[in-house]
Amino acid sequence: MITIIDNDLGNIGSVVRAVSYLNIPFCLTRDLNEIEKAEKLILPGVGSFSAAAKEVLTPQFTGLIRYLTLEKGIPFFGFCLGMQLISEFGEEMGESKGLGLIKAKTSRLRVDPARYPVPHMGWNDVDFNGLKMFAGVADKSCFYFVHSFEMMVSDPETNIATVNYGDFDICAAVEKDNIWGAQFHPEKSQKAGLQLIKNFSLL
Repeated sequence: MITIIDNDLGNIGSVVRAVSYLNIPFCLTRDLNEIEKAEKLILPGVGSFSAAAKEVLTPQFTGLIRYLTLEKGIPFFGFCLGMQLISEFGEEMGESKGLGLIKAKTSRLRVDPARYPVPHMGWNDVDFNGLKMFAGVADKSCFYFVHSFEMMVSDPETNIATVNYGDFDICAAVEKDNIWGAQFHPEKSQKAGLQLIKNFSLL
């Protein structure tokens, strides 16, 4: 059973459709008592780190997610903004605290906006760098991105996949033990993205 956290951050419907299509049992909830019972967690998200930090990352929610993931070892998968929120802090509209599940910060994309559109939007291929979340996915498969900020990982124990945008290889996905994150939208990335969700369900 996967618990999808219903957080009003934009893409809940597409996540539910993807999990349903794969016939994976799931629960959609924002009730902390239900989240506490989770076997696996998906945190979706679209939009602003600062707004999400203010509206979603309450002390009770943050404490519970940190307990479930870091102490109990519950598998966790963050999608897009949901991945960014696992960093220690984000720099959008001032510094906002994240969940702090990995040592990282979330900063504005480093590309020159005069040369490359921001947000980075559309299909792009990913260098998997051996991350197990990509098991069964063809090399250089394309995934759907929509983001203006990128995660900058400082933890050498966190494995990252990359995507090239502009003059930079930026973080496309992170993986550390039971904690996964994808900057792209797996639920909108057709067959390749569905394979990642299936892989997560088997953890």
